[in-house]
Amino acid sequence: PRNELTRLLDTLTRLARVDRHIDLHEYCLLRALAVQIRDLLTPSASAPAGTLSLRSCRAAFATACAIVARCGSPDNEPAAASAFRRAVQQAIPGWCPEYHASPDWQPVLDRALARLAKLHPADKRKAVLGLAVTITSDGVVTVGEAELLRVICAYLQCPPPTLRGLPRAAA
Repeated sequence: PRNELTRLLDTLTRLARVDRHIDLHEYCLLRALAVQIRDLLTPSASAPAGTLSLRSCRAAFATACAIVARCGSPDNEPAAASAFRRAVQQAIPGWCPEYHASPDWQPVLDRALARLAKLHPADKRKAVLGLAVTITSDGVVTVGEAELLRVICAYLQCPPPTLRGLPRAAA
């Protein structure tokens, strides 16, 4: 029932916040569950065909790329900036925004994804492929990076790209 699913998500959110910090893995779990509950309870609202172009949503895309890059290289700003630049060039050639990842990344990413969810399906695919470049640019895909990309793809209603063949880092 709706109220039990809503209560489950609320309870898990409160548990994740007990230490006053939601880490990457907790964020992924909560967002994945929220997307599944949304799709279950409101199927008509979960997969609208968007009409926006990636160029018109480029600020949201840059925000998402910067956050994904930071999550993949939390202790290496130059590597994160490099991954960010590669992703942006992959998805929107010729555009060179400045790299900046907000320290308060979770609500910022949520807002960016809400904007990117309005993309035309072909541009959602471009955005997802760009984000995949972000996480694969160093040749290693961590569990956290893979889960974050999976959650983003679920939110955008876009299948995740294949990341086979890359070494996996320890969790």
